Amino acid sequence: METIADTQVWDRIWSTEPSYLWDALSLSIYEKVCRLTGNLRGKRILEAGSGSGKISLYMAMDGAEMILTDYSESSLFQSRRAFSTQSKKRAFLKEDIRSLSLTGAVKAACTLQASWICKAARSWAGS
Repeated sequence: METIADTQVWDRIWSTEPSYLWDALSLSIYEKVCRLTGNLRGKRILEAGSGSGKISLYMAMDGAEMILTDYSESSLFQSRRAFSTQSKKRAFLKEDIRSLSLTGAVKAACTLQASWICKAARSWAGS
């Protein structure tokens, strides 16, 4: 699946502190997940390829139980750091989103791959 070069690129990208300011793309993904799931409170949601964890952090603040996955260790470090001041349910998994095995474990999944989001969310939600 992933190559060492792929991982190194993403580790380099996430080696500097990311911005947690809300942007149009993050808002769009957040709104799409909300439309798919309704109220986030108590729902387990996977962010596949979580990057900085910005979207997950906002969902957690709205009551979701987040699972953040990424194959970049630097990405997961940034996500853990962002969540460290929050007392929210979350899990961090170092996995490649192309080979996840969480069927039935989550209500919805979100990723920057917008064309994939609806199919994955319905599949993992058991719809």
